[in-house]
Amino acid sequence: MTTITSGSDFLEIKPEVQDQRFINPPQLTEFETKNLEHQYRKLQYFTDRANEELEQKQEHEVFINLSLVQIFRKLSSTIISIINELLTLNQKSSLEDFIYIFIRDDRLIYIGILLIIIGLCFYLIDITS
Repeated sequence: MTTITSGSDFLEIKPEVQDQRFINPPQLTEFETKNLEHQYRKLQYFTDRANEELEQKQEHEVFINLSLVQIFRKLSSTIISIINELLTLNQKSSLEDFIYIFIRDDRLIYIGILLIIIGLCFYLIDITS
């Protein structure tokens, strides 16, 4: 069986290469089938793992696609985690540690939302009095 490709000269010189391309499963030994199954499992594992990491990355990166309920849930969890970390600060902590608490991950977005909400509340209080 010869094919008309740029590599057909290589197939004529080494016909065993062509035979190995079209191996039927009954021709495989038990070791080869186990090895192929093992490779398939590893490939499936790493594919699933990469997909999960990609999904998590997309969830963290896309702020615009969140619903209002999810935004407020993340806002509340962010505020709680900031308060918890501020309570764990000790006297040896530097200013960088204090600032890092507020700018870690995507906390800066939620702090901005919180400041906007507080500003709107002050505005409503000011115009009603």
